[in-house]
Amino acid sequence: MRKDTIGLTPRSSHEQQQQQHQQQHHHHHQQQQQQQQQQQQQQQQQQQQQQQQQQQQQQQQYLHEV
Repeated sequence: MRKDTIGLTPRSSHEQQQQQHQQQHHHHHQQQQQQQQQQQQQQQQQQQQQQQQQQQQQQQQYLHEV
């Protein structure tokens, strides 16, 4: 589920940025700040996936020992 959402969010956010660029052409600095925030959120989601993979590996080792 999360992989699909991560793949879709950049496209939707990019479309929103294009609309904002047409509407708020004078406020260019604000757009740059919004882009940076979105990138940080995507990085956090990737870190969560890595943690889940590590937990799954630990469970498999425990079952194998038993």
